[in-house]
Amino acid sequence: MAFADDKSEQQAKDDREKEELERSAEEKASEQRAYIGVLMGGNRSAASDGTTSESGISPMIGVTAGFKLSPLFGLSFLGSRYALTNSTEVFGLPVGTDSNTTLLLAQGNFFLSAFHVGVELGTSTNSWRSLASSLSIENSNLSIVYGPQGGMDFKVGKTISLGGELHYLFSTARNVTNNIQVLANLKIWL
Repeated sequence: MAFADDKSEQQAKDDREKEELERSAEEKASEQRAYIGVLMGGNRSAASDGTTSESGISPMIGVTAGFKLSPLFGLSFLGSRYALTNSTEVFGLPVGTDSNTTLLLAQGNFFLSAFHVGVELGTSTNSWRSLASSLSIENSNLSIVYGPQGGMDFKVGKTISLGGELHYLFSTARNVTNNIQVLANLKIWL
């Protein structure tokens, strides 16, 4: 009789372990790994000596898409655009020149619960239109940008998260300032 009790206890233990493994596999399968989102916030130029420019904060909008390769590591893409009117001479252009900047960045992220930190690398395209007397000149400048970034994503529903991000971008172009970006994000997890 004792042998039968031991066998049924072992069977019950095996059944519980099997249920836990199945539940764990179901949770992993249902974990949302891909996302798309929108970002809105501000961009502020910073000189290479660490001082900020006098141009103030430029409104910025962007889109992002990414995929978590594992629970701790992911890759993503960010595209954004902002405009400003120069309050100082930039690229040798006079004060008051309107310019637009488009950023296209690849990101590597390390995830810690709701927080993420990582690095980004991509391109920055600055375009401007300058008026000198009656002469109008349009031009652009392409540079490589790179830097650290970090943020947080707090789930507000099963597939939606709200959060914030901070980016600091260094530029390889001459006469181009580094950028500090503070952004709010809304992501849909797929």
